Amino acid sequence: MNRLKLLQVTKGKGDLNFEFILNKKTSIMDFYNIYCNYVEYNHNKIFSETTVLKCLDSIYNKTKFNDDILIVSKNIFEVRMECLLEKTKKYKNMTYVIVEDNHDMTSKNKERDDFVCILLNYINDRSYIISNDMFKNYSKILKNSKPMTLKMIKLGEITEFKITEKYINEIRDAIVNEKFKPIRSGFNFKKVSR
Repeated sequence: MNRLKLLQVTKGKGDLNFEFILNKKTSIMDFYNIYCNYVEYNHNKIFSETTVLKCLDSIYNKTKFNDDILIVSKNIFEVRMECLLEKTKKYKNMTYVIVEDNHDMTSKNKERDDFVCILLNYINDRSYIISNDMFKNYSKILKNSKPMTLKMIKLGEITEFKITEKYINEIRDAIVNEKFKPIRSGFNFKKVSR
């Protein structure tokens, strides 16, 4: 897709807009959900490095005063790793988390990035998830999650974590026993006139 078309896709889209939740200092961004809204994916069917990076800039402009910004995403192959490394060097309180499937066979593991959002929200009581997903099916997400690898990119460095089936089961049991519900805020993008 040419650059002019990319600019038209995001024309009129300003910064991310959402309500901050009192006493919560870490924003966990359901990036796939945010990005698809940003480019109106259902209509435009686009993933590009340019639009992903513009979306990250929009997120940062809204959340730059937070203690931490955690971007949780499936691997978007159109974006070079060097670009993500540079963004996290520039935006020092941003961590970009790539969630990769470790499961050998095709599975119902399509929402593993949602699982990671819920997991991060559960282990950090000062956090909340930014997503238009209501997570009504979160018990199903917990049940269907399979082993995965998290590539955490912060300050231009990559750290990998393996999430094993044993760990998933332990977290699922803890979340269920505590009757934990994800804390989230919906979002939109500010309209800008051209």
